[in-house]
Amino acid sequence: MIPMKTVSLAFCVIAALSGPGCKNTSQRSEQTTGKTNSVAEGEIGGNHNEEVPGAHLELEQLADYGLAVRWGHDLRRELGGDRIESIDVVNERLIIETLGARLYHLDAGSGRLTGKTHLHDVLTAPPAMDGDTVYAHTFRGMAFIGAHTGLVMRRLAARTPVNVRPVPFDGDLILGSASGSVLRFATGDGAHRWSRSVVGTVLEPMEVRDRQVFAAGGKRLIVINAATGRVTGSWRPGEALSITSGPAVHDGLVFIGMNDRSLYCLSNSGNNAALQVEWRFPVGATIVDAPVIKGENLLVSTLGGETIYMKTSPSPQEIWSHPDAGRYLAEGERGFYFLTPENALVLLEPETGEEKMRVPLKQRTSVSAHPDQPAIFIASPEGVIIYLQEKD
Repeated sequence: MIPMKTVSLAFCVIAALSGPGCKNTSQRSEQTTGKTNSVAEGEIGGNHNEEVPGAHLELEQLADYGLAVRWGHDLRRELGGDRIESIDVVNERLIIETLGARLYHLDAGSGRLTGKTHLHDVLTAPPAMDGDTVYAHTFRGMAFIGAHTGLVMRRLAARTPVNVRPVPFDGDLILGSASGSVLRFATGDGAHRWSRSVVGTVLEPMEVRDRQVFAAGGKRLIVINAATGRVTGSWRPGEALSITSGPAVHDGLVFIGMNDRSLYCLSNSGNNAALQVEWRFPVGATIVDAPVIKGENLLVSTLGGETIYMKTSPSPQEIWSHPDAGRYLAEGERGFYFLTPENALVLLEPETGEEKMRVPLKQRTSVSAHPDQPAIFIASPEGVIIYLQEKD
């Protein structure tokens, strides 16, 4: 058995990130020039005054878990006192939103700052990217942003309160809104090519699979032909029930959370057929995030932070559970990475759920991950960003 260790994420050595119990293993005073700095993989800092704050991670301890800093970036001078609200990995870009309604665009692989956007408004949903364009919806409408420059090229009114990440489709966008509408938004002129209702606020995320849109609101799960808008599947829960999570789709099955503290599995035969409930699996708490597909298995996270890893075939069965793993981030060679409700980075062994690492982060620190690789991005509210990756 590998003993579970708790390590201190040592970019807490700078004042903006320091917390109880943090220490600087380098034994050097942390002085910064306020410059915007970046280091490449394997280059943790330069001379003393140009080192990236956060480069002095407790690398010896992190190395015990096979983690290393690929790059670090100090945006504090660029921010000018503004603070990071959230970070989001979109395709190969790291998009940073600040409290001052600005977006900063970084190349996720290198950490290079490629552009910044003055939105003069706040995002109402996470951004999307298609080709060389970033789509960011604010209260002023849909902003079309150059991915390589950060410049707003134009805006179009969406005419619906967009609240979930847009999904690119054939040059247009599939939008979901707080009013319950799911629609195809023409990026040329802003027209709605079609619009359907899920009855209740659209839940994050929507999925497009095989040219079919899967979307859920509180009282309806719907499947829509993305090209034509024709409804190819629909399901409404009973009067006392409501849907609590967005859908996860795999091999013709749709998985959603319900307010009876259960996971439901539904199937769709198409041809405007009603979705059929295949099984119901009680999990003991409300599911608020869409389940994460892992082959024939699922990771299910609940409102209280508990995570359940379960089989779906031939019948649902729990493999293991963890009391506070929280939000799933990424899968690596060493296991599953999560962010707990208390803002700790946790690594779990996939076969048993055994906790192999716990890295406490300062509150209000933003964490995001690349959806297709074990790449974890961590940003302090003051503007220090690092990219953690498993060693080869």
